[in-house]
Amino acid sequence: MNGWVERVKERMKLLELSREMLAQQMGVTYGAITHYLTGRRIPPLGQLHKLAEVLKTDPAWLHYGKQVISKDLQKDNSDLRYPIPIVSYVDAARLFDSINILEHAELEFVSLFYSEHSHLYALRVQGDAMAAPLGNMKTFIEGNIIVVDRLKKITDGSYVIALLSGAKEVTFKQYVVDSGVAYLKPLNSQYPMVKLDDHARLCGVVTWCLNQFI
Repeated sequence: MNGWVERVKERMKLLELSREMLAQQMGVTYGAITHYLTGRRIPPLGQLHKLAEVLKTDPAWLHYGKQVISKDLQKDNSDLRYPIPIVSYVDAARLFDSINILEHAELEFVSLFYSEHSHLYALRVQGDAMAAPLGNMKTFIEGNIIVVDRLKKITDGSYVIALLSGAKEVTFKQYVVDSGVAYLKPLNSQYPMVKLDDHARLCGVVTWCLNQFI
């Protein structure tokens, strides 16, 4: 969102809005507006749309510096970029059936990372189940941010996000098939493999971790 603060200030000046007035119309605190205008915090998507409404402008212009033309008028919309929300493992389970995760307010986003698609989301790696032994090319350390593509085809060996039967949060493992039976495999051999049953749901493929493509 480089430059978005300048665009906000530009609109505030044009509309003669002070920070206090903007905070009041946004329904947030003066401190929140100060965080936004100093670049210390990026507003979640819901707040960004509200901000655009108050500033009487287009959210896409506020976010990216350009207008979004509808698909009916623009055949090639490959230049559009979407922020990637970071969600909790519980929220990832709840949002499994959501058409567009970006519709949910109060989301944190991956810093300086955008996609041409709106169906991606991110998680922070928890625990050491996916930390491989030293020397392995693929390893996922606690705190790493992984990006998940909900529409990518899942194949043997894919790193996936899954929702097991009765679970309230998703899990991150490798998808493997052995003799026709599908399992979730941790990279850390201290953890057991989990056999997938008919009630398990696969929620997407991990395609990115830090600076590496998977």
